[in-house]
Amino acid sequence: LLTSLLIGLIIFVCFWQMIERRDDLVSKSFEGTATHWPLIESAEQHIFDYFFTFYRPKGKYDKVIYLPVDNETQTLLTDFEIFGRWPWNRAAWEGILDFVSKGKPKAIIFDILFPEPNLDDSEGITTWPEEGGTPHGMGDLIFREAIEASTLVYLPYRLPSVSPLKISSDELEFLSSVSPVIPSSDLSSVQNMVVCTGEVADEPIPAFYKDLEVGFGWVDGEQDDDGALRRTALIVRHKDVKNKAIPCMGLAAVLKGEPGLIRFDKSGQLLRKGIPIPRNENGHYLIGWSGTLRERYENHSLGMVVMSQQIADEELSKKEYTDAKGKLEDLIDPKVFKDKYIIIGTTIVGAHDIKETPFSPNEPALIKHLATIECLLEDKFMERASSGLVLAIIAFICFGGAVLFLNSGSPFRSTIVAVIIALTYLTSSAQLFGAYRYQLDVFTPLLALASVYLVCVTWNYFVEDRKRREVRGMFSKYMSPEIVAMLEADPDLINAGGDRRELTAFFSDLANFTTLSETLEPEELLVLINEYLELMTAEIIEQGGYLDKYQGDGIMAVFGVYPGESNHALDACRAALGNQRDIIGLQQRWEEEGKPKVAVRIGINSGPMVAGNVGYEGKLNYT
Repeated sequence: LLTSLLIGLIIFVCFWQMIERRDDLVSKSFEGTATHWPLIESAEQHIFDYFFTFYRPKGKYDKVIYLPVDNETQTLLTDFEIFGRWPWNRAAWEGILDFVSKGKPKAIIFDILFPEPNLDDSEGITTWPEEGGTPHGMGDLIFREAIEASTLVYLPYRLPSVSPLKISSDELEFLSSVSPVIPSSDLSSVQNMVVCTGEVADEPIPAFYKDLEVGFGWVDGEQDDDGALRRTALIVRHKDVKNKAIPCMGLAAVLKGEPGLIRFDKSGQLLRKGIPIPRNENGHYLIGWSGTLRERYENHSLGMVVMSQQIADEELSKKEYTDAKGKLEDLIDPKVFKDKYIIIGTTIVGAHDIKETPFSPNEPALIKHLATIECLLEDKFMERASSGLVLAIIAFICFGGAVLFLNSGSPFRSTIVAVIIALTYLTSSAQLFGAYRYQLDVFTPLLALASVYLVCVTWNYFVEDRKRREVRGMFSKYMSPEIVAMLEADPDLINAGGDRRELTAFFSDLANFTTLSETLEPEELLVLINEYLELMTAEIIEQGGYLDKYQGDGIMAVFGVYPGESNHALDACRAALGNQRDIIGLQQRWEEEGKPKVAVRIGINSGPMVAGNVGYEGKLNYT
């Protein structure tokens, strides 16, 4: 037991330090200062990624719809001058916004940045505001009017350190236009809020939000250091604007679209229907992924939206549409958008950010908004087990595993025990993941189990198994395999200093052996003696006796050597009767072969004896 506890303690301390180091690196990674993602944490995340794919729900989620600018859109709109090559003239969004808004969705979310006025507008250039304004394309003002008419539009912004998109402004004044989600007076008590450190803002141009009812959403990428998108900060603040908490895009839309569903407590913890949404100590929320963009979420090509809008507004006849090989059944009724969250973005290769998710290494970044909204509406954010709980599990594995493996009796049994523990733990972790959205570390505890197993099996082989091999070598020729196995399991039953016990001694020899030895050649005598001894010894061992020694033709055996053998006198008598029975058969066979006739004499006596090892350290005999 002491050895088990010592081995368990050493391995536990190693993993304790490992987890502390991992937590430190992960924390720095979230802050953007880590140089690499910890290998163990990466392994854990890849296991969780597999769990996501294993527990993926079937069917499409019906509360969000994305409208992509995809290859089909480019093909369908080739002949429309206002669209042309991507990015489109912003006047093109007027008809799209009007058509989608007629369906009365809860929000129309753009995953497209509009950081600068379009000064290459084929519709012409004007100024905004009219007096003393800056140059804007006519399409910019048409888009502004469409946003004003809709009142459901949400525009994205980023807070990067350096912006290749900005050419006119590097200031953060835009953040004053973003409505806070937590009153500034309560921010002093907010805990674990993600802090943005960017020096600029990739915000929409003022024409798209000044004096308009428009929402904003923060959309900076938050992938882990291994490149995967697994988390999101639902609320953030900027290091230079400390009195304002601002929402991510998905949260901004849900707060307005589902009044009362999400609120905040004084610590900044998000509550869904009064129940805290799990977050980690860095202020991030773990996304509960449900599938790829195409398989999980309903989508309609923006090209089909435009075609449906053109026909609905009678700008394009159905005949013209069908003559262009369009199918009427593909047209979209704006009613499909009712009470849905609409996300507009691009999936054209080279025109959008690529993100890795548990389901695909090449997903358009806009999937984050859809997944975030689904998690908020359906309470699907994941909760990660605390490091304290993981350490408690590892401690149990280290100490419990060491006791089991060191006392299993064989490497095979240790392996069976290890496999059972591993499968049980893996299955339990998977069930917690699928049923309760709880991420219990898998790789680290199983690595601890493997470490304990290897150390204990190695220890048994070089230390404990050495004792067993000594026992086997000492007794295998003199005792039954069953007794040898029991002594192997507990070598301490053999007391080197001697042990006083009540035993039964068994003596036997051949009558007239001296006369017999004088009539035979030594070689012939040896053959006869070996045949006789083999027959007699087999019966003694079968009845549980311990063969102490041979003395010429004499046999000395002891019954009751192994503790608990209370019927040793009866066992000795059975062995004697068996020897007499066997010798009759041997006499008949020898007589037929012309060999001398022999008789066996047997003596049995029970009484106190001392059993123990005799000899010196290099050569011991148990007697």
